[in-house]
Amino acid sequence: MAPIEPILSQDAAFAARAVPSAPRPDDALSLVAKAELTAATGALSEAISLAEAAASASRVAADAATLARANGLLVLLYRRAGRPEAAIVAGQAALPWLVVSGSHALRSEVLCHMTMCFNELRLFQDALHHVSDAVEAAKQSGDRRLLCWAYNRIGSTNSAIGRFTEAQQFLAEALAIARELGGNDELFAALNNLLSAVGDSATRRIEAGGSVDESLLAEVAMARAWGEEALALARASGNAFKEAIALGSLAQMVGLGGGTAEASELFAQARSIAVTKGYTAVLQRCDSAQAMVAAAGGQAQEAAALLKPWLRGKGVSDRNLVLQMERQMYVLEKSRGRYKQALDHHETVLQMSLLEHEQTMDVQSRLVLNRLELAQAKFAAERAQMESKLQKAQAARMGLEARNLADTAQRLSRLALEDPLTCLGNRRLMDRDLPRMLQAAYSSGGLIAVALIDIDHFKNVNDVHGHHIGDIVLQHMADILRLRTRGHDLVVRMGGEEFVVVLAQASPSQAFDACERLRSAVERFDWGHIAPALVVTVSIGLCVPVVGTGATEALEYADQALCAAKRGGRNRLVQFAAE
Repeated sequence: MAPIEPILSQDAAFAARAVPSAPRPDDALSLVAKAELTAATGALSEAISLAEAAASASRVAADAATLARANGLLVLLYRRAGRPEAAIVAGQAALPWLVVSGSHALRSEVLCHMTMCFNELRLFQDALHHVSDAVEAAKQSGDRRLLCWAYNRIGSTNSAIGRFTEAQQFLAEALAIARELGGNDELFAALNNLLSAVGDSATRRIEAGGSVDESLLAEVAMARAWGEEALALARASGNAFKEAIALGSLAQMVGLGGGTAEASELFAQARSIAVTKGYTAVLQRCDSAQAMVAAAGGQAQEAAALLKPWLRGKGVSDRNLVLQMERQMYVLEKSRGRYKQALDHHETVLQMSLLEHEQTMDVQSRLVLNRLELAQAKFAAERAQMESKLQKAQAARMGLEARNLADTAQRLSRLALEDPLTCLGNRRLMDRDLPRMLQAAYSSGGLIAVALIDIDHFKNVNDVHGHHIGDIVLQHMADILRLRTRGHDLVVRMGGEEFVVVLAQASPSQAFDACERLRSAVERFDWGHIAPALVVTVSIGLCVPVVGTGATEALEYADQALCAAKRGGRNRLVQFAAE
C-alpha cells in the first residue's frame, strides 16, 4: 500500500488517549515529525501516541497545517492497528476540510483508506459511496498513481459484494495504469486483487452448488497468468508476506484448472512461509482456498479435513473467514449426505449472520451519530467565528475583515449551486453554465450535446420501497453519471428523478454512444443489493443543438426526445430530429 499523506483531525472519543505529557503548543511541529519517523520504523503504539499528542498540541496552537499532518498519520495508523471505526471517524472529520481546501490528491487517499475500513466493517454501501468519490478526487488531482489505487479499491469493493464483472473491469483499469506507471506495488496490488476477484467468484459458484465449467476455466487460465506474474514480483521484492499471499492465490487457480499436484506443492510453499513468519491469516486463507479446490474436485472429505481444525480450536481471527468456512462446511456435509451436521453448520451461519447484522447496525449508528456531532460542532465553531469577525469588522471597519466576510458569502453562494442529496450541480448551476457552454461551442466551432435523463417509474420505487430507498437510488445514479462522464462535462440534477448531462466537445455519434453507455450502465447496475427485486432503468432524450440554439430550446428539444423515449417503452435513448 502506498504511504498516505496527512489529513485533518478525528473525533475526541477516539483521539483522547493518554500521552506521555501534556504538550505545549510550540511542541506540535516537532511531535508530528517524530511521530512520522516512529511510524516509519513500525513502532505502531508509540507512533499513535505521538501523533495524538501532536494533534492535541496543534489544536491548542490553532495550527491547521500541523494538525493535518498529525491526523493524517492517525488515519493510517488506526487502520493498521485494527481500529477501522476510529479511522473512519478521523476521515469524517477530515473530509470537509479537504473539500474546502481543494486537496484532491489527499482526499482521494483518505477516501481509499476509509473505503477499506468500511469494507472491513461490511458497510458496503458506504464503501461504494466513498470509493466513487475517491475515483473522482483522483481524476481531479491528475495523479495517475492515485487513480490506480482508487480503481483497485473500487474493484475490491465490487468483488466483496459479489459484482464480479464490474470488479474485474475496474481492476483491469488499475492493472493497465500500473503497467503504464511501472510501479511494482501498484502492479502487485492490481494482480492480486484480480486473482481474489476470480477466486471469490469461483467460491460463490461452488457454494451455490455449481461446478467448474468452461467459463470458469477460461477465467482461471487468465488468472493463472496473473498469479505467476504476481509471484515473480513478490519474490523479486524479497517481501515474504507478499510471496505467501501470491503462492496461495496462484495455488487456488492452478487447482481449479486441474493441476492438483502442482497446486498442492504451491499451497505447501505458502504454508511453510506462513508458519515460519507467523502469518496466521495467510495460513487460514490457504486452508480455506485449498478446501474449495478439493470440493470442486469432488474430494469432500479432504476439504472438510482442512476446515475442521480451524473451527474446532485453532481459532480464526477473521469473522468473515469464519463465516465462509462455516458455509463451506455446510455445502460439504450436505454433499456427503451428512444432513444433521450440515444443518448444524447452517444454523451457525444463520446465527453469525444475525450477529454480524446487529454489530454492523451498531457501528453504522455510531458513525452517523459522530457525523452529526461533527456537523454540529463545525456549525457552532463557524457561527462563533463569523460573529467574532463581524464584530471586529463593525468595530474597526477594516477592509480585510469585510473581504473575509465576502469570501464566506461567496463560498455559501457556491453551495447554493449544489444539490445536497447527490452533491451534483443543481438547476441554478445549469441555468448559469449551460448558456456559457453553448456560446463557447458556437464561437469555437466545436460540438456540444445536451442529454435529459429520467428514471423510469421512479414513483413506483418510492411507493414500493420507500423514500429512503428512493434517495439511495438517486445517489447511486449520481455516482454512475459522475464515473462515466469527463471533467469538463456538466452533470446536474434538475429535480426529482431528472438529470441533465451536457457533453462538451462531443460529435453527434460520440454523444449518442456516451449516452447509450450511461443507459446501459444503469440497466446493468446491481440494484438488488440496495433492495430486493429493485430494478432501475432510465430513458434519455438527446439533443445536438445547431449554432444559435439557446439553452431553453436545447432543453425543450431534449425533452421532446425524452418523451419519445418514454412513449417507445422506456429504457431507451432517443435523439431529437428536427421535422
